Amino acid sequence: MKITGGMLQGITLENVKGDVRPLTARIRRSLFDALSTYMARKNQTETKFLDLFAGSGIVSAEAISRNFDSCTLVEKDPIKRLHLKHTQTHLIKKTQKQVYVYIEPVERFIQGHTKSYMVIFLDPPYRYAYKSQLLHRVACSKLVNDQSLLIMHLPSKEDIIIQSAMKSPQKYRATPPPKKNHRDILANSFAKPPLESEKETAIHPPKLTIIKERRYGGAKLCYYRMRSDYWSRF
Repeated sequence: MKITGGMLQGITLENVKGDVRPLTARIRRSLFDALSTYMARKNQTETKFLDLFAGSGIVSAEAISRNFDSCTLVEKDPIKRLHLKHTQTHLIKKTQKQVYVYIEPVERFIQGHTKSYMVIFLDPPYRYAYKSQLLHRVACSKLVNDQSLLIMHLPSKEDIIIQSAMKSPQKYRATPPPKKNHRDILANSFAKPPLESEKETAIHPPKLTIIKERRYGGAKLCYYRMRSDYWSRF
């Protein structure tokens, strides 16, 4: 896997063992071209990147290469620990930037951490059955601020429709839950079914609006921002 741009362009990362679906080079180039424009507009003094379901770590490597100040990688699978730690050491040595690795369930990280990030990238397994609830939990957490941009990698045929205005909510159109086999059990082993109190918020997430959707064959990236009318209430 080669880094596609920035100060580390052309450097190859080792392939990772285990169940992994790395973002293609085409999607990574498109993602960070869009982010470079976003960062230039915001002109923030500190740019922090959060990579949820980090997998191979290639997305965070691209972020560090393209001048993000720091990256935090969160991945549950212990098989990937050594690979991600090696990637962490390599990136710090090459760039002298801050790179953090957490080997724990994403849901636990969302609940337990309080630092906010400029960009939050979510790349759950395609079989992960609670993507809408996951997005809502991030939006309701302390990981976001009024400038945060959330990006989710999804199958192109899967839709997460969120509330775009307070007076005209749109319903979330859920895809059928996957059949339960050993891979599905692994993918969703730490994903609990939504509580009754969460079902309503999963249908009408109150804080997000989608600003862009880009398709790449069988995959797509969806970009979300925190609604300005939400922050105006504080």
